[in-house]
Amino acid sequence: MQKAVNITVKGRVQGVGFRPFIFALAKRYNVKGIVQNNMDGVFIHIEGDAYAVDQFIHSLPVEAPRLSRIDEMIVTAAQWQACNDFSIIPSERTGSSSLVIPIDTAVCNDCLREMYDPNDHRYRYPFINCTQCGPRYTIIEQLPYDRPFTSMHSFPMCKRCNEEYNDPMNRRHHAQPIACPTCGPSIMLRNRDGKMVQGDAIEQARAYIQAGAIVAIKGLGGYHLACDATNERAVQQLRMRKQRPNRPLAVMAASVDIVEQLCDVTEEEKQLLTSPEAPIVVVKQRKNTMIASSVAPGLQTVGVMLPYTPLHHLLLDDQLPVLVMTSANRSGAPIIYEDERAFCDLQNIADYFLVHNRPIVHPLDDSVVQIENGNTHFIRRARGFVPDPLWTKQDVHEIVALGGQQKNVFAFGRHQQIFLGPHIGDLEHVEVIEHFEREYEHLRTWMGVTPKIIAVDLHPNYETWNIAKQWDADIVAVQHHHAHMVSCMEENHISTSCFGLILYTCTLKR
Repeated sequence: MQKAVNITVKGRVQGVGFRPFIFALAKRYNVKGIVQNNMDGVFIHIEGDAYAVDQFIHSLPVEAPRLSRIDEMIVTAAQWQACNDFSIIPSERTGSSSLVIPIDTAVCNDCLREMYDPNDHRYRYPFINCTQCGPRYTIIEQLPYDRPFTSMHSFPMCKRCNEEYNDPMNRRHHAQPIACPTCGPSIMLRNRDGKMVQGDAIEQARAYIQAGAIVAIKGLGGYHLACDATNERAVQQLRMRKQRPNRPLAVMAASVDIVEQLCDVTEEEKQLLTSPEAPIVVVKQRKNTMIASSVAPGLQTVGVMLPYTPLHHLLLDDQLPVLVMTSANRSGAPIIYEDERAFCDLQNIADYFLVHNRPIVHPLDDSVVQIENGNTHFIRRARGFVPDPLWTKQDVHEIVALGGQQKNVFAFGRHQQIFLGPHIGDLEHVEVIEHFEREYEHLRTWMGVTPKIIAVDLHPNYETWNIAKQWDADIVAVQHHHAHMVSCMEENHISTSCFGLILYTCTLKR
């Protein structure tokens, strides 16, 4: 008996190798049809032997790619179309969006094996990636997520990359950031005057860092300021130049083994460190380690992360085991991500600039998490998690919350999903407000949401009021501490009346 069905899959299903997975599954079960990205997710039409079609439907959610997440899978009967084969067809770009935007993820082990293989044509290439790793959100200009609508559009694929990209059985099939030394982005080292330093850029940067220099490094979502975390003088110099006298600095360790030498790490913390999201994890420091005392002065903990880009892996090793890697931004401002801005703002901080020519479309800080009593707490929800949705039992469709004046983050409601935007910073400067409005409009468009209700902080002098008044929507003022209370209730699934005690600290400026 023959059978034909249409399948719509919603969730994190674009930019994660989902279409090649579907293609391979169709070949396994010898069914015909098509798979396509669209603004609703992934659309599949399959037809063939009824048993094979049923097996395909059963296997799809069970074997989906590790970076994917299926939120909804709708299967409906379809008309027989007498397809001759199974094929991947071009994306459909019309209609309202219900997409979950793919997140940036740490480089995978398969790519690392290739990067360290002298016989591989991507040997030591700092932009190696595949469908299971690499940049996503930070390079997207428009949806659906296809190469012409990313910052990779200015890097035409060479013949070899094009063959991999179009081979449904290759793990780089439709990997939008696919690149190699022949056709992809390149890296260079510049001094403060903007002049290029001759020689291998990465090896030269390593040598300068080992000698005590501060290097601005362009990464996945913006610039970091890096120095040797074992060099007390270099760390103190970074603090003085950045005017950050006391707040702890994050570090990046070459491997889990190095982290275990520096810190008391639980299995749960190791799992977070080595996860595709690769956040900064706040862990307990060991005493008398190689880390300079001024990295986290007066604290028993330190924020540590592992290399999450190929470039990071090439920078760190046993000879340079741990770096300070702190976001390159002024206090309260978003991370610096544009090259001209970096050279201007960081000229008196960084001695050298390790840069590349792949544009960052959406700046994104590192996520910071801490595990307490088995629970993961977000200190900052950013790279690897933004803009993945949070789920609620409430209908929050077309509601937007504009966040606070300091450390701003906005949020959109779409049905029973809450989408948090990136960390914005303090809304006290024109460039931060412009950054807020730019990222807000991008996410609003991508989510396919036209807000009808806008929640703003009750404080009448907060900038969010001026922003909200520009839009045609009902404004609801919310007392700041009430918002904290409601957030705690939602996080703990409390929907009935309760008492709450909201505490805050006050820092006096001298």
